[in-house]
Amino acid sequence: MKPTDKARNIYGKRTITLANTKAQVGPGWSGLIEKIWVKLPKSTLIEQVKEKYGTLRFYVSYVDEATQDFIDEVEHESGTICEQCGEPGKVRSDMSWIQTLCDTHYHETYEYKNRKDGTK
Repeated sequence: MKPTDKARNIYGKRTITLANTKAQVGPGWSGLIEKIWVKLPKSTLIEQVKEKYGTLRFYVSYVDEATQDFIDEVEHESGTICEQCGEPGKVRSDMSWIQTLCDTHYHETYEYKNRKDGTK
């Protein structure tokens, strides 16, 4: 099933679309967001989407246990996928911010953050 960009309600105050849900995390996790999005019942309230401690967090209200278990599995899977590019990665905790990155993005990020002069 292909995800649509239909709006979902958050506490009746604002709407959230697939596009702005994806914008909450790096582009490498777009596929994970889509995987969750298509499984959610229309009545689902999406409370928050973010990265926390290097993995995806997708907070929702009013879903059944099977749907929540599926979300939990995808969140766990995010710890093996680079948040920047979607290639295989791992949680990196030796930087100032815990992130899941592939080797290429890890080295680029680590080297940049550890330069004393701040140049790229």
